[in-house]
Amino acid sequence: MPHLKEHNDVLLDRDNLSAILGHFSEGLYRSFAGRQVRLVVHGGAVMVLHRRLACRDSTRDIDFCLRPFVTKCRKAGIYDAEAQLNSCIISTAKHFGLGADWMNSHADVALPVAYHANGKPYYPVYEDAYRPENISINTIYESRGLVLIGVSWSWAVALKLVRYQKSDPYDIARILTLGYHQKGVQWTRTILENWLKDMCGAMGYERYPPQLMEETRERMRHAIRLTNTALNPSVSAPPPKSALIWHAPKQQQQPPPPSLPPPKTYPIPTPPKLTPIYKAMPGVYLSAPPSWSDSRPASSSSRHSSSSSRHSSSRPTVLPPPPSRPSQMPTIPQHVSHHTPQYHIPSSRMMSVY
Repeated sequence: MPHLKEHNDVLLDRDNLSAILGHFSEGLYRSFAGRQVRLVVHGGAVMVLHRRLACRDSTRDIDFCLRPFVTKCRKAGIYDAEAQLNSCIISTAKHFGLGADWMNSHADVALPVAYHANGKPYYPVYEDAYRPENISINTIYESRGLVLIGVSWSWAVALKLVRYQKSDPYDIARILTLGYHQKGVQWTRTILENWLKDMCGAMGYERYPPQLMEETRERMRHAIRLTNTALNPSVSAPPPKSALIWHAPKQQQQPPPPSLPPPKTYPIPTPPKLTPIYKAMPGVYLSAPPSWSDSRPASSSSRHSSSSSRHSSSRPTVLPPPPSRPSQMPTIPQHVSHHTPQYHIPSSRMMSVY
């Protein structure tokens, strides 16, 4: 036995609904001892199965009215109608691999309730669907064990205006388009509002707060614009204007970060040409320049004689001008190297700066 999913994710179209509802109908026929079960439905199933609409390819569930059905069955002496109905729904779901809510009554909590003169409550949506005229127009499925009756057009529009999400605006526009083709109605916001107030008085439009009523009227205007677009494709229908949020706002895509500027590079200064010490101080030397022809160290006797000559006189030795510049730079004495500027270029200067 396959695992029963809580939510249905199988699209129900006209082809597979024929087999699904046929299986469901046979289960009801056996459970209710050969009696035909009539259910009032609304929502996407009507837009898929109605022969005059058929404006949607598929739906994920079938919404039906459970509470008034159970009340009617109790009056007929059937007290386990809800349990029998739910058992057939679950059995069909398991057979076709559907979710448990492929047929549900979740919307019952939002259905308006009215009261008879004797104080007993009733559901106007359900009672209006049972009018003979509506049964002849809006019966969308019939077999020996099951009949599905769509709610009247006025109630279909009124219920969709309350939610007005997903396909609701286009479903309303399709219903209004059908009214134009069948009755020649030139829809305006005033005509639509008066029609709903006359046919769906239990909605209590006169008790709506001003902001909610204005939002409902704006939804009517938007649905009429969609209707005009369907009748005249050259006319576009802008989205409705409202101070309230009807749909969950989509998460906006964050713009890409601004591109960084190209890295700045700084030119490396060319160090100045160093001047040899013997040119900076012509004629005066603290020590004799190295020999150009012989780079070998002086002998011990020559060093001794030089040392004695230095001690013999307190004045510095005046030497003749140096010979012509050789092909190689002479070695600068280390004890005067601190007079020479040092040009140390750190590697960090080559890094990009932002």
